[in-house]
Amino acid sequence: MKDGDMDMILKVAGALLIIWLAFSVIGFLVKGLLWLAVIGVVLFLGTAAYAAIKGGANRHIRS
Repeated sequence: MKDGDMDMILKVAGALLIIWLAFSVIGFLVKGLLWLAVIGVVLFLGTAAYAAIKGGANRHIRS
């Protein structure tokens, strides 16, 4: 094996390692953001339901 071949193998291995690390970080961030989105939707629906119930109780029939 030539010395240049070993350099090329190390460059390819380094590039694959960097790509793997980037995908790992992106996957972790997406998973975290997904949970935040789910929590946000649940809180929004809870707030909307509370406002609908509270708003309905505050309405009075005017004669």
